[in-house]
Amino acid sequence: MGTKDGIRFCDACGQTLGEGERLVLIGGSWVCPQCVAPTVPVVSPAPHLQADVRVLWCGKPSFANYFGVLFLAVIVGLIGLVCAFLNLCFGLFLFVIAGVMVLWVILERANTYYTLTNRKVSAKSGIIGKRSSEVDLADIRNIVVHFGINERLLGIGKVLIASSSANTFEIRFIGVKNPDNVKMMIVRAKDGIGVEAE
Repeated sequence: MGTKDGIRFCDACGQTLGEGERLVLIGGSWVCPQCVAPTVPVVSPAPHLQADVRVLWCGKPSFANYFGVLFLAVIVGLIGLVCAFLNLCFGLFLFVIAGVMVLWVILERANTYYTLTNRKVSAKSGIIGKRSSEVDLADIRNIVVHFGINERLLGIGKVLIASSSANTFEIRFIGVKNPDNVKMMIVRAKDGIGVEAE
């Protein structure tokens, strides 16, 4: 997806996208609605970013990442429903616990951001205390995609990123859909840095 004089167009077919037209998400990839060529949506950079910084991908953990907590909240809520007939106070207590669990999932997901720009990879998370880490693309030493059994069943995974200055994975994209595609986008962006430097 390119822009010229503020007008968005597809790099493959040259189709101009009007104000109301949007890219289509097919199989985890954005495509042009006209020619169905894979593309990256143009995202306006945040005001604090440099003018030459482009956001290539941004994401959040999938709700499937919280399946265990949500399942437990449903069980606690059902037990609370049964207990409400025997002891109203205890039943309401269990309902409150289930509600807090669901609220925690919503807030945790809403406050977690994964970003890939043409310069760096970053992860920000936290409801009360904030955690933020970023690595320049040129400093990335290792990218690993990890699937546990439950993650494979739910169609999610982890993307772990280590820089050349650390022995551990500094950035963890946890519970993302299509983690292999995310890894490929990071590799392509990293290779783009090498091309720009020459």
